[in-house]
Amino acid sequence: MAPAVVSAWEDQFVRPSRDDLLEGLNKQDRALVDRCLSRLESIPRCRMGIAWHGIPWRWTLRFTTDNKTPVAFIIPEPRRPQLAIPLSADDMDRLDFRKLSRAIREGISLASAINGIVWSEWVLSSKTQTDELLKLLDARLIGVGLVESPES
Repeated sequence: MAPAVVSAWEDQFVRPSRDDLLEGLNKQDRALVDRCLSRLESIPRCRMGIAWHGIPWRWTLRFTTDNKTPVAFIIPEPRRPQLAIPLSADDMDRLDFRKLSRAIREGISLASAINGIVWSEWVLSSKTQTDELLKLLDARLIGVGLVESPES
């Protein structure tokens, strides 16, 4: 009997490459993740790393500032990729909740708050939703000083 095949995302004992993690995604999910990656990788001083975060996130693509402040996490779970955006109180103050869709608002309101950071996460399900999440990401990028506020 052949051993069960474990995806790169699940195998805690073998550090995967970015390509290893992304090859487990189907075409539609890969396009959504690529959209997030394109935005995050376009930001100067935003660094990507691969880190094991245990269950349920397992291996993630972690984006941080130069001083290691978390910006966003892509959880490349096959058939269910997710984007997590940690939001501080200042980030939340920059948000206009009336302009956010109900699903995004609920993702924030249902998220766990740890040490003043709201750890919100969403399954990437459509281009429209992903684009809205990338706009939400801008509040975080302003908060950690990676981009300037449009009001500046």
